[in-house]
Amino acid sequence: MKKKAYIALSKIPSAGNGLFAKMIIRPNELIEDNAVAVTRYDNPTALRLMKEFNLNYVEDQYLAFEWGEREKYLTFCQGLIQYVNHSDAPNTRVERDYVNNRLRLYSLREISKDEEFTHYYVDRDEYIKNNKF
Repeated sequence: MKKKAYIALSKIPSAGNGLFAKMIIRPNELIEDNAVAVTRYDNPTALRLMKEFNLNYVEDQYLAFEWGEREKYLTFCQGLIQYVNHSDAPNTRVERDYVNNRLRLYSLREISKDEEFTHYYVDRDEYIKNNKF
């Protein structure tokens, strides 16, 4: 898949790096598809790394977060998705594929070249409820 994004300093205050569009992105277009490594939430090594690296990032820029619909697991994602910052008015959505252990980033609307990708960090259902869709 042709890379549709690049990493640069975010325009969001205090956000660090962000992910930006290399080209115009159409609505509902797949931007990025990343594999994730899944481990048990109580894995002592994973917990040690989470504490050591501020509960969010672990070695080699892997992003760690909860994974699973019923049982809680911890997942580590490497790829460009980890550079997408939070926004209350996001232009992307993240799809979690629990069967194939993948994260996919899709556009919610047309995104201009050099526009920063953002998504809402909480659960999709919570986002819909809070925004009265």
